[in-house]
Amino acid sequence: MRGSKEEVIKKLSKALVIYWNEIAPAFFKSLIDSMEERCNVVIKAKGWYTRF
Repeated sequence: MRGSKEEVIKKLSKALVIYWNEIAPAFFKSLIDSMEERCNVVIKAKGWYTRF
C-alpha cells in the first residue's frame, strides 16, 4: 500500500470492517461449538502437537 502511515492505517481499517462483516455467523458458531473438543485434545496431548 502506498501513502502515509495514517492513510495506510485508515485504508486497512476500512477493509478490516468490510471483510469482518462478511464472515458468516455460522463460522463463529462452529468455532465456539468445537472449542470443548479442541481444549480436550490439547490437554490430552499435554500441550504437544495436535490436529488443530
